Amino acid sequence: MNNKEDLVKKLGEIAADLSSISDLQALDKTVTKIVDSIVEVEYWGLYFNDKKSDKFVMLSSKGFSVKEIAEAEKTAKERHPGWVFCTKQMLYIKDTAINKSGNSIDSKRDFKVRSRLWLPVVSNDEAIGAFGFASIYPNHFNQEHISTLSFVCNLAGVVYNNLQLLESKKEQNLALTKANKNLVEINNSLDSFAYRITHDLRSPATNVKGLITVLNYLLAEKQTAEVSDVQLKLAKSIDILLEKLEGFVELLKLESLNENRLEECNLKEVVSDTINQLTKDLNSAGGTIKIDYSKFNYQLLTIKEYITSIFFNIIQNSIKYKSKDRKLVITVKSKKLENYIEIAISDNGEGIEKQYFDKVFTMFTRFSRKSTVGGSGIGLYIVKKQIDKIKGQIALKSTKGVGTEFTILLSTRY
Repeated sequence: MNNKEDLVKKLGEIAADLSSISDLQALDKTVTKIVDSIVEVEYWGLYFNDKKSDKFVMLSSKGFSVKEIAEAEKTAKERHPGWVFCTKQMLYIKDTAINKSGNSIDSKRDFKVRSRLWLPVVSNDEAIGAFGFASIYPNHFNQEHISTLSFVCNLAGVVYNNLQLLESKKEQNLALTKANKNLVEINNSLDSFAYRITHDLRSPATNVKGLITVLNYLLAEKQTAEVSDVQLKLAKSIDILLEKLEGFVELLKLESLNENRLEECNLKEVVSDTINQLTKDLNSAGGTIKIDYSKFNYQLLTIKEYITSIFFNIIQNSIKYKSKDRKLVITVKSKKLENYIEIAISDNGEGIEKQYFDKVFTMFTRFSRKSTVGGSGIGLYIVKKQIDKIKGQIALKSTKGVGTEFTILLSTRY
């Protein structure tokens, strides 16, 4: 090159060529074109270190047959390429006739190598390979050759490293996609299995409940305190089992329901229908509900099935855990906030100790073994998940022996 401007222009062209590379094959072709434009040599080889095998792999070459490439890769780490790689230093043997350290086992050729140049390939201050050049002329490589080829080495190293990272990410993404697919299949299988088991168990459990009724009738004339106690415990146990199974069904439906099933619904109608469903349980418990339906006349864009389930589970919970010392009273209130509708559901039941507040919405959590009605420990867990899915909030206040209040915020902007 005639001057520094030509050199700068040349380096710019090299950088432009290498920066546009998207795969190893393109890197091979580009390096070949660039090296041929810089220096004329009989043969050269660009090695990169394969970390998995800890051996050199020749990415690009000139003057090597396929067999010679295989042989060179086997011994490269023990020869000059390995020394340059380990030391990160250049090795220039100007004349092999004078400097015998330049001798190496070459393939049989019709020419004799007189000068060799080995350059380390470095990326992020880490040696990742070596680039070797051989000429039949002594002192063939000048400072301009060395500077330009060193630039090519390091830029090629950066490109190679980036391509390896991209390839690694592709493999990781493919593995992740495959793992996710397998996980979805496993989850679907588990859901199907759980639903089938739950469904299959409900039928015999219902039959057992019917048989208990028949047994009570048959033993009516032979009733003793002990028999009566066993019958009550048996009936309560089967009720708890059935409720747990119903809870599992509800939970499976929650997990599989399409959360994009938004619909407009009237909150007053949802609350009224839900309370009507609980009338029998409420009457059996001797309780009353205080509610001003006119305060609930709001339209919501939400998942109606979730809203119904939320009200049902919380009010049913109040019925189950009523106090034995007073008549059950459940109060339901509502008021409009800026972007939310606030609903407060309170009762005068058993209440919950403060130390258990953080466990209320976890699965299978129950805080009273003495209630007249058994619980599954799933209801409030389902409530919390449903409220989260419709972007609402729920808070708890309770005093043991006084009662409990749940405050729900339902978003008016889904």
